Amino acid sequence: MEEITSIVRVALLQAIAEGMNLPANMVKGVDLCRRAKGMGADIALFPEMWSIGYSFPDSADR
Repeated sequence: MEEITSIVRVALLQAIAEGMNLPANMVKGVDLCRRAKGMGADIALFPEMWSIGYSFPDSADR
């Protein structure tokens, strides 16, 4: 059997969301994906729940 190998470049994206503004977050996300593609990425990954601007409460607020 012939071995097939390929390289997949992954971009790990970290950005500050525009709060709960989903349309603005989508515009920002698409821009970041395009920039990552321009730098050679095949796949771009965002943190979970990034698009809705979720953040954990500050421990000082507890």
